[in-house]
Amino acid sequence: MKMHTQQLLLMLVITCAGAGSSYRGRSRRAVVDTTRRVEKVTDKVYVAMGGNSLGNSIMIIAPDGLIIVDTGDSHEAASLMFEDFRNISSAPVKAIIYTHHHMDHTGGATAFVENSTVLPDIWAYKDLARNLEDYFAYATTARYARSMRQFGVFVKGSQNSVEFGKTGATFGFVYPNKFLNDTEMDAIIAGLKVRLVRIEGETTDHMGVYIPDWNMFMSGDLYYEAFPNIYTIRGVKVRDPRAWCRSLDYVIDLGLNYLVPSHMSPIIGNQTITDLLVPHRDGIQYVHDQSLRYINKGLTPEEVVRKVKLPPSLVNVSSLQEEYGMVGWSAKGVFQMYLGWFSGDPMDLFPLTVSEKAQHMADLAGGGNNLVTAGRTAIDQGNPQWALELASYALALNATDEMAKMVKVDSLNAIADQQINTNAMNYLRTSALETTGQVDLSKQAIVTPDHMRTFDVEHLLDMLPSAFMPEVCGNDTFTIVLNFTDTGKIFSLQNRNSVLVVRKDKVPEEYALKMDVTEDRFKNFVISQMNPSQHNNVLFSSYGFRLLKKCFEMGKM
Repeated sequence: MKMHTQQLLLMLVITCAGAGSSYRGRSRRAVVDTTRRVEKVTDKVYVAMGGNSLGNSIMIIAPDGLIIVDTGDSHEAASLMFEDFRNISSAPVKAIIYTHHHMDHTGGATAFVENSTVLPDIWAYKDLARNLEDYFAYATTARYARSMRQFGVFVKGSQNSVEFGKTGATFGFVYPNKFLNDTEMDAIIAGLKVRLVRIEGETTDHMGVYIPDWNMFMSGDLYYEAFPNIYTIRGVKVRDPRAWCRSLDYVIDLGLNYLVPSHMSPIIGNQTITDLLVPHRDGIQYVHDQSLRYINKGLTPEEVVRKVKLPPSLVNVSSLQEEYGMVGWSAKGVFQMYLGWFSGDPMDLFPLTVSEKAQHMADLAGGGNNLVTAGRTAIDQGNPQWALELASYALALNATDEMAKMVKVDSLNAIADQQINTNAMNYLRTSALETTGQVDLSKQAIVTPDHMRTFDVEHLLDMLPSAFMPEVCGNDTFTIVLNFTDTGKIFSLQNRNSVLVVRKDKVPEEYALKMDVTEDRFKNFVISQMNPSQHNNVLFSSYGFRLLKKCFEMGKM
């Protein structure tokens, strides 16, 4: 199963646009290595890196065939990796193992499936498929825009970006058919003794691959050479630092000879592995513990950020440099993990909107023009953050104020120049492009027809309640029964109290309409509403489809 990803990009960079700002900023290591190559770990293990994939793919030459650990981020990128692997071994692919659901680890599986009628064993932690589907089902539109900013898709020279997907790459995910259902299990895969281990870190479905006879561990994203994303600004749930530390403890205690991550070169030698992992692990715990300490002192999130800094023994550790995650973002994440959105300050219980606050600020300053003037002065005085806030207030009052736009753009780029964090830099520079109108993320397609067709119909229906428009149909009490004639599945959609209630396999005694429809036809209808270019009102002219079209904002699911 493949889905086109050029327009998805919810986790990855898809394309570097020809137009956009160029990268300038503080010196940093490249986060993405684009040099296509294969690195040898041992005679039995090789890692394909670089090229058009953000993630590595690992080939294990087992007694009965090949095991592929992680598949890169697209069918096209993985095909190049497999081509390189084929220069080393012609053995058949017997198994694929996903370390977690992120697209740069699951997106190239179809390239390694040599016979689509006889799939290899595809291993994953039990929650992986659902987590991947959920990522696309909820807050999809918001995450899309934020991901485009974080990964610098439209920023020339972005160091998180690669020349990937310009002509439409395909997301070649294949659903797993073998699962780790517990914390760990021993298995014989392709004739090789393997231990699969749940290692929570970047995701809750994260799984490591331990080969005891070789004292080797494939760690996915548990470790990479930058401060980790405890919270990522593209928008996901906070990653639990305690679980991350426990996972690192497990790996450290193995006393490994080989550690094979999915975003950097293999690490060889027990002492080297220990010397890298221990301070990395301790840095994560330090930020968690000290954030919680200041939280318990009653500090607000911003105050916690000002307090929590890495100690002298860790501040210069290479794998704790804030080039990907940030200490401050992580401190806020810890606050959110324990206490949620409320800072504790009563001022934040019923805050003014930005527009309301902007009007009060303008009144104090003697008009919106004075906010812009003060913003320009702030930039000249070396305070671009204050300038950004003032310009944003001015634009909240008058979105067409060209002088305010100039101040905002200059302040965004000035802050970006100060960053070593690629995600922050990309987000700031993309926001500058949006301010000038060079980029309009609201007009970017989010999901494609192929993407929607990969969803189970249950999952597609899970998406409907958050697309329901009560302001349009809140008073239209209705109950619709969807009878999928090709699969025998039955669902009911009930508008009750301006809430869409979806029930599976439960037909109410009374309903207004029963729709006999195939899953494919229903999916085509949803696709037609999400992609205006594919509208076909003739095909979907029945009353049921017209009602669904009226009541659901499917273009923003």
